[in-house]
Amino acid sequence: MNITKAKGITTPRKYLQDADLGDLMRFQETTDDGEGYDIGEASISRLSELGCLERHGRGKFSITVFGSFVLEHMFSQDPELPLMTDTDRSLAVPWRKP
Repeated sequence: MNITKAKGITTPRKYLQDADLGDLMRFQETTDDGEGYDIGEASISRLSELGCLERHGRGKFSITVFGSFVLEHMFSQDPELPLMTDTDRSLAVPWRKP
């Protein structure tokens, strides 16, 4: 379980620094409606390097499976592990141990 305990307080484990998480949340907010993003190229590059965004060329980006995991975890939606692609989920392919 991705929970840390400090002095009797239970908090979700952090996967990103606060500024990066804020940028990822803003990216999701601005792109959910099909509009462009407004977080700046430096933030886009950083989130891409961290594995949260994927570049599709010509200034097009999307949130990766890892980025979605981080967002789901932040909002206590208890994301499932292992991470799965959208294709895996849509086909309902069960994950199997090797």
